[in-house]
Amino acid sequence: MKKLLSLLFAVVFVLSSAGSEAAADGIYDISLSSNGAYLVNLDLDTVIFEKNADVRMYPASLTKLVTALVVLTDCSDLSEEVTVPSISYFADVYEEKGSNIALKPGEVLTVEQLLYALILPSACDAATALAYHFGDGDTQKFYDRMNELAADAGATDSHFMNAHGLHEDEHYSTPRDIAMVAKKLLSIDEFNTIINTTNYVIPATNMSDERRIKYTIEMLFASNPNYYEYMHGIKSGYTSLAGRCLSSTAEKDGVHYLLVLMGANLGESTEQNLAYTDTRKLYEYAFSSYERKDIITAGKPVTSIKVDGGEIEKIDLISDKTLTAMVDKNDEITYEYNLPDSLSAPFGSETVGSVTVKCGGRDISTLRLYPATEEVVAAMAETAATESSEKLVDLAKDKWFDILLIVLASLVVFIVLFIAVARAYHKKQRKKRRPKRYVK
Repeated sequence: MKKLLSLLFAVVFVLSSAGSEAAADGIYDISLSSNGAYLVNLDLDTVIFEKNADVRMYPASLTKLVTALVVLTDCSDLSEEVTVPSISYFADVYEEKGSNIALKPGEVLTVEQLLYALILPSACDAATALAYHFGDGDTQKFYDRMNELAADAGATDSHFMNAHGLHEDEHYSTPRDIAMVAKKLLSIDEFNTIINTTNYVIPATNMSDERRIKYTIEMLFASNPNYYEYMHGIKSGYTSLAGRCLSSTAEKDGVHYLLVLMGANLGESTEQNLAYTDTRKLYEYAFSSYERKDIITAGKPVTSIKVDGGEIEKIDLISDKTLTAMVDKNDEITYEYNLPDSLSAPFGSETVGSVTVKCGGRDISTLRLYPATEEVVAAMAETAATESSEKLVDLAKDKWFDILLIVLASLVVFIVLFIAVARAYHKKQRKKRRPKRYVK
């Protein structure tokens, strides 16, 4: 029954892959061998490509990323010593011929040494030793912690039943979920140190000579035909039912990507690791086709709107946020506005609408728009200055009118007085000129 369920699970992967790959090809014109893919730009958290990103698949040794997350979260000192438990805990590792570093019961190593063994050569026995140690002797307790922290990181459609990823029917994840775990790990310095190391030496222990280990990812080695110069390692994985799986990062010209591939080589007769082929194809696509672009700058005009009943005919609209996005160089950027036809004065700095930015017809972001308040203030200042000037002119006019009235009144008074004085003077002169009469 278990074999039948596994076969049915694999068939579902293949069938679901066929439909979604066609949809992906319709948008991006990229065909992949991998059944699942998730490519995200780490700088802006922008998804560039996805294929069956939320379809459950067997993660193989990508599981060890979750194991590392638990250890790096719960361990405060990587020099802490771990004693390897009884050989019975490794029965599944040896039965399934899982990769290992031949740990011996009673052997003592540090947490750091076991983490290097977990990530670089993908040692399944190192995973089990860590699960036993951090589960306080109860590996199931550790598996429960894996599921807890994975969910906290955003991996909400996964279920982990062991620490190494060897096949179990109910042990599954998705490309998006693995990416969520990987992003969480990339925020931890110790993890970055490990994945940027291609070769490592585990010193001799109480029961073994020194061990020289190296990364299983061929694309990291310049001497290998699969070498890709911009790539950094995270984790590879393989089981016959999971196919080839690979999670990696790449950086070029300051742009960083994270890629998760699952289910490559399933049904393929070739011995070539097609996850490597898909990885190169997707990274080259992203680096050649996408660019980081400042689309909207906070406080800078985005568009303008008509103003009714105001001193200005129109006013600029701005956003309080800057929009920077990874966009396809070949796609047109368009703006879809949700605004009224005009604004009625007076108005303040409240939201008046929004703009949705699209690239190649796909929504990038929606931002709220506000009036550029400095223009309102300037317009109000200009209006106030004009009104003040007009009042001064009116006041001046009123003052000169009053002066004129006073002058005219004074002139009338002067004329009246002048006439009165003149008459009195002439009357006096006439009296002087009259002849004198003498009485005898």
